[in-house]
Order: sequence, then C-alpha cells, then structure tokens
Amino acid sequence: MPDVIDDIMKRAMQEGKFDDLPGAGRRLKPSDDAHTPEALRMAHKLLKDNDLAPAWIEEGKTLEKDYARLKAQQDSGALTPALRAEIARYNRAVLAHNLKLPPGIAHRRMIRVK
Repeated sequence: MPDVIDDIMKRAMQEGKFDDLPGAGRRLKPSDDAHTPEALRMAHKLLKDNDLAPAWIEEGKTLEKDYARLKAQQDSGALTPALRAEIARYNRAVLAHNLKLPPGIAHRRMIRVK
C-alpha cells in the first residue's frame, strides 16, 4: 500500500500539483517546544500550523471534561452502580492515556471511588 501512495505523491509532484502551496520552496521552521522530542518537532509544527494537536492532547481534553463531570456526580452523593461503571471506564481510559504521554508530561489522575 505505501508504494501506491508514494507513486501517487510522486506523480502529483511531477505534475506540479504542490507548486502553488503557501511557503513552497522555503524550509519549515521547527517548533521551539522543549518538551517535544526533536524527532517529533516537525510533525508537531505541521499539526499546529493546521490547527490540529497530537492525539494525546485531544484525548487529554476529553478526559479533563469527563473528570470534572464524573467527580461532580460522585461528590453529589449519588454513587449508583452505573456511575461506578462509568468511573471504572474513565480510570481505564486514563491508564491507557498516561501510557501514551511523552516524558515530562504530567499524568492524568484517576477517580477514587469513595
């Protein structure tokens, strides 16, 4: 499959399909993000320039909202079996998320069931 994509990209380059893109012919400036490994800086810059973020950042935003919602429900005193199950799912998602984080990034906290 990669060979097919490479062929399509080469053909498009030969036909000049990328010649009129903004910044064509200029080097991309790498990100100054000290927390990003050097090997990933260019990829992160491309994501940032296109209003995107690495998957772990987007996932972290979702987990942050889920944490606030679940913690508020738990603190209200209504710890139903359904809420316990949802907290357990959240905690599994946090564990998986924390394993994906780059070094130096703070881990998300789990919700302790009272």
